[in-house]
Amino acid sequence: MVVDTAVLNLNEHPFVNIIDVGCNTGTFLTYLKPKLKSESFWIGIDPSDLGVSNLYNVYLNKAISDVKEDEKAIFTEYNDSGCNSLLDMNTDIITHDTNKRQGKWFIDRVIEQVVCKKEVTVTSLEKVLDTLAFKIDRDIIHYVKIDTQGNDIKVARSLGKYLTNTMYIQLECVTSHDPKKVLYKGQQLLENDIDDMRLLGFTLVNMEDYSGFASPEGDVLFINNQCL
Repeated sequence: MVVDTAVLNLNEHPFVNIIDVGCNTGTFLTYLKPKLKSESFWIGIDPSDLGVSNLYNVYLNKAISDVKEDEKAIFTEYNDSGCNSLLDMNTDIITHDTNKRQGKWFIDRVIEQVVCKKEVTVTSLEKVLDTLAFKIDRDIIHYVKIDTQGNDIKVARSLGKYLTNTMYIQLECVTSHDPKKVLYKGQQLLENDIDDMRLLGFTLVNMEDYSGFASPEGDVLFINNQCL
């Protein structure tokens, strides 16, 4: 996983703050926590309660986006919980047939069945961190992992004034290089994410592209330019 690039750096700190946005079933925490020698404080955030609140120091059932004030929005839950999103899925471009991948979003299983649509509270990471009020020696956000199905760049942007205090940000990005080939309506491409992250003060350091054997997307790790 791309987070492995950051593990040595994270372990140089006696204490690390980690935010897991779109934590789903806690897969990221389960993978990374055993690799950390440092004491860690974990914030898990997901609009869907999948029974993992006990894994986190702080757990919030909210959606995150670049909003100034808390607001209400419709959140869609699919049969594959990893696809739950504030954005509507482009179901017409999905194919499950490996022989029909051209111009389509190939996935080897059904992910597009809607389970329910529900109203959720949308807030910003800046407001979440304001509420937690990190103290003197713990005011650095060492790692922010974001997997919000098409809304990742808005989540990163929602860090607001805390962007300068953040070391690493991980996004899930679309690697199709085709603006018509995105899984969610309004989702942007990797190229756009890189440009936007550059404007936020972050540089790409590593990525894992899954398009060679699965869907055209990948996990992408950015580092704060002040940490280079």
